[in-house]
Amino acid sequence: MRARVTGHRDRFGVDVEVSSVDPPFPAFIDAGIISDRHPLTPPEEYPEIGSELTAIVVAFTPSGELRLDGRRSMVQQWTDGARRAE
Repeated sequence: MRARVTGHRDRFGVDVEVSSVDPPFPAFIDAGIISDRHPLTPPEEYPEIGSELTAIVVAFTPSGELRLDGRRSMVQQWTDGARRAE
């Protein structure tokens, strides 16, 4: 799914909105699963606010927050699995 970065949460990760649905839905990407470059992406390397990225759903937290994974490796793995299932 497509997600647009809407904010940075200090060292914890980035707020996004799922832009591939209407209306857009708020979500969060933890610093540990933003990119494949680092085990924990430092805030200075977070995607810029307003930038678009592709992500997959990880889970809904008990409080109802949608969590996404923005690592290209995981998005690719999911995409490859979906193609095999067709």
